[in-house]
Amino acid sequence: MKDTERGSRPFKVFLVGFMGSGKTTVGKLLAEELKCPFFDLDEEIERRTGLSITNIFAIKGEDFFRSVEKSLLEEFLAKDENFVLSCGGGVIEDSDNRKKLFQSGIVIWLNISWKEFLKKRLPIIKSTRPLLKLPLKDIMNLYKRRLSFYQEVSHLTLKVNGKDPNELVKEIVCFLNLR
Repeated sequence: MKDTERGSRPFKVFLVGFMGSGKTTVGKLLAEELKCPFFDLDEEIERRTGLSITNIFAIKGEDFFRSVEKSLLEEFLAKDENFVLSCGGGVIEDSDNRKKLFQSGIVIWLNISWKEFLKKRLPIIKSTRPLLKLPLKDIMNLYKRRLSFYQEVSHLTLKVNGKDPNELVKEIVCFLNLR
């Protein structure tokens, strides 16, 4: 996509969705297709703090993590360049984050069903996500609580169940070219 297709303002694409929905995988492919940088908010948090997400939660707690997450998101929102950002699954829990994301770029919700999450994603990512150490009932409640936030903030919702990441990228590129 050329800058002229988006006008003179830089375009920012924010991928949101529950843990394991494919934000990082799709984000990398999308950035490659759009010929722009890709960033992963969780990876940036780890890089800046020198700690893994798991260790941040264990040592400093979720409130500290959310504070760093919000601060780094603000930095990305202020950037005057094209990019794709994979947001952490919980970035939308904060109402200010939701409002600023929606106003600052194109927010795409990679919507994974609970059933797909349980069957295909949870077994793979369980050891890498601190919130997945909670009882399954609490994880389900977290998933349900976040659904309305994802819906509120998104400009485009894509159901990811059974879709190849390249197929999702094609859908996103088509959407971006129509705007």
